[in-house]
Amino acid sequence: MKKGKSNELRPEYRREDLGSGIRGKYRDTEKRNEMPSKDIAKQVIDALPDGATMDDIIHALYVKAKFEHGEQEIRTGKGIPNTEARQRLQQWLS
Repeated sequence: MKKGKSNELRPEYRREDLGSGIRGKYRDTEKRNEMPSKDIAKQVIDALPDGATMDDIIHALYVKAKFEHGEQEIRTGKGIPNTEARQRLQQWLS
């Protein structure tokens, strides 16, 4: 597999297996009744194939954090509509 920077989810990962993680080192998990970061990391690792390398694990945790960050931005209204994102992409590509 080609190594390089990519924010895309690898084919062997399924988004539903990654769960809803915790973003940020100081996030108060007790008030929100959410799973501690360590448990989320264990879930992400357990979802990987047995032959996963350290790079695979780190990449999966990175992707999990990115998904969570994006979902949080959408919940707080910072996202942009799909149609606008497509328009921006077309401008960048042309």
